[in-house]
Amino acid sequence: MAVKRHKAEEIVTKLRQVDVLLIVIWGAYATVVVIFNTAAMALMASVNLIAILLLSGTVTKLTKDYFDQKKTGEPRFDPDRLSRAQGQDQAYDPGKKMKGRATLQQSGARHLA
Repeated sequence: MAVKRHKAEEIVTKLRQVDVLLIVIWGAYATVVVIFNTAAMALMASVNLIAILLLSGTVTKLTKDYFDQKKTGEPRFDPDRLSRAQGQDQAYDPGKKMKGRATLQQSGARHLA
């Protein structure tokens, strides 16, 4: 028994097929240098995509929190909410020294604190 496919799935499949065909044709005519440069860019982009995926849960939770706060009044950023969204038990402490790194006050970046 065949599975009925939606029209959108068929369109996406066709677009992927055309995309693969164009990449194969491009790869046949491109120089090796161009192909390796493109591959290097893809590797750099993949690192960013992995970071985005790892942060997506936290961003989703914080965005939901922001819109919940906006409904009830003026939204304010609370670092403790960030800790909870990331699954950390301890609260954020801006004065706490972090494993060999200077705090903002110690680094001279007082205008940022």
